[in-house]
Amino acid sequence: MSENPISSHEHRVTDETISEGKEAEKHGWKEWEKVEKYLLPGHLLFRSSSPGYRGSDRSQRLTKDAVEWLTKKQVNSIISFNQYQYTQEELGLLAEAKITYRNWSTVDLHSPSIDNLKAAVEFHANFKDAVTLVHCGFGHGRTGTGISAIQLYAENGERPTEQEWIRDNHVEIIAEGEIENLRELATYYKNHPRRRLETNE
Repeated sequence: MSENPISSHEHRVTDETISEGKEAEKHGWKEWEKVEKYLLPGHLLFRSSSPGYRGSDRSQRLTKDAVEWLTKKQVNSIISFNQYQYTQEELGLLAEAKITYRNWSTVDLHSPSIDNLKAAVEFHANFKDAVTLVHCGFGHGRTGTGISAIQLYAENGERPTEQEWIRDNHVEIIAEGEIENLRELATYYKNHPRRRLETNE
């Protein structure tokens, strides 16, 4: 009779997390959350909805206030799986804040392609001192797939588990290709482990 207890990596929602999420929402970022585990050394990850999300990808609207929140959290890079790219005006706000933005356009309820997931992982991994925000539209399926891909890379395909993809990262079973693509990536990163760079620390 085994109950398979969750390890110390268990996903926990703390009062601090709830408070930060409420504060982020005031600035247009719903579903805001800091990713706490399976990170690359020297890198940080956040996840959220698209800015100003109101029920569809097209509703995203990046305001100066939203960018100021990112600056406050020291975000210096954005990975977007929203179907739509930011407008030129919005891209200008990011440029002024020195935030690097990449969009891998993906239709809602579909997975980013394997190639796009690998490209997003490479972007985050190669960004010096990355503090990266990942978002799509609502902030679950495509975002969770991207977060899981980065974590799988960091852990050489061993973690997170499929249970964690769904429970912690909100990967959606009903979304076309999300689970299947992550399984393929897990196998790929197991067979192609990332180089562990030596340091003089």
